[in-house]
Amino acid sequence: MTSNQNPSIYYAQWTDCYTVFDGKDMAYLFFDLGLYRMIPIVGKDDTLQILVNYISPKDDGLPEKMDINNFNSMGQKLYDILSKEFEISYIGYLASNGVCGFYFCAKASNNQKSFIDEVMISFSEYEYAVYLIENDCWNAYTGCFFPAYQTSELIQNGMVVARFEKDGDTLVTPRPVYHGFRFRTQSDRESFIAVVREEGFHVDSISENTLENKDAPFRLELSRTDTIDRKSVNECTSYLWKIAYQHFGICEGWYAQGFHE
Repeated sequence: MTSNQNPSIYYAQWTDCYTVFDGKDMAYLFFDLGLYRMIPIVGKDDTLQILVNYISPKDDGLPEKMDINNFNSMGQKLYDILSKEFEISYIGYLASNGVCGFYFCAKASNNQKSFIDEVMISFSEYEYAVYLIENDCWNAYTGCFFPAYQTSELIQNGMVVARFEKDGDTLVTPRPVYHGFRFRTQSDRESFIAVVREEGFHVDSISENTLENKDAPFRLELSRTDTIDRKSVNECTSYLWKIAYQHFGICEGWYAQGFHE
């Protein structure tokens, strides 16, 4: 995914996750975490929203893999066309209850719909509607996408801890807990390590793989002796996520060995 942001400040971090939206509905998100460093962007205060109906929603309201692949392609093509004519940034999309909403931060223009119609000719099997919401863009990002992503992290933590509980783990018995990360540069990785070492984390392995991920090829695994009850895990992963984000890093999850009395 490309962007027209200032590359000296901006670094795209496209990510996807499943989460609970609006406190009750399952949702699939694909969006740019990197925009959080930039908001608000002057002159792009309005939300361009494009709502697209799924072809084949699942029983839980989430999209099938075919729809997700099409939405990824759709979002890229919409951005490619719109960014040539308008001052616009692509936030990403949120899919829930059979509808996928694409969100762009833009300066309001009545001419955008004709370009959207041009793109959607290639996706003629999808019904869609276009809306322009003035002075709402960054509320959409900070009030919807970013919190939903953080919720997904806590949900995943809870699912992992629940599996340990089911196996009879004591949870409060300290043991090595391992955390994986990817960074865009070696310098980003080293600066991150320097910070978290002060909190007792140890480097277990480092590697580089540009073939697997050209945007963030510098990998890292850390460990620290911790308990794995929900409160401890959430506090630890929230801290690491925050510091990794400050150093343009991506968290890949955590794991630990089971412990039984």
